[in-house]
Amino acid sequence: EVAASQADLALILISSIERKVLATVEELARVHGLRLLGSLPKPVQLHELRALLTRVNVLRPAAAVRSAIAEITVAELRAAIQAGEMDIDVQPQVDAHSRALLGVEALARWRSPSRGLVAPDRFIPLAEQNGLIEELTGAICRKAIGACARWREQGLETRVSINISYSTLEHLDFPERILALCAEFGLPPRLVQMEITET
Repeated sequence: EVAASQADLALILISSIERKVLATVEELARVHGLRLLGSLPKPVQLHELRALLTRVNVLRPAAAVRSAIAEITVAELRAAIQAGEMDIDVQPQVDAHSRALLGVEALARWRSPSRGLVAPDRFIPLAEQNGLIEELTGAICRKAIGACARWREQGLETRVSINISYSTLEHLDFPERILALCAEFGLPPRLVQMEITET
């Protein structure tokens, strides 16, 4: 139901901010799987808004396509985790005053050979509800810690922050598993930070 309702939504960005910033917001919207009709500068011209609104039906996916996107099975997700299809994108964390890089947040991504880029809100709840969240978390931690270690080898020493589910805290060996990954990649544990997801 949620997937179907999201597929029916379309987004128009309206802002007076600089065009380059708006382009970045547009790209973020697309990466997160949002259906973007376009963007308009302020003040909005009525004829421009009407022109964008006419694109709703053009960009609306067929029901069969929406259904195919919505139907991710537990078996498919399990196979994707085991096949190493889970990856990360990183979001910089920057000091607002000095603009110095404080670290990066690792964001889970599923790059599927058949589905393309699958947004995290499509597969993380499925993993949480079907006992796959620990396996998924392990895969993301491995990618994030490995990436952080490679950056350090290239001269960029920065912290990586990884989102974890609250249920992960119930596994008392979780800190040891993270320490083992750090040892495997030669990364000081001080460069790894965990954040509990909002849900």
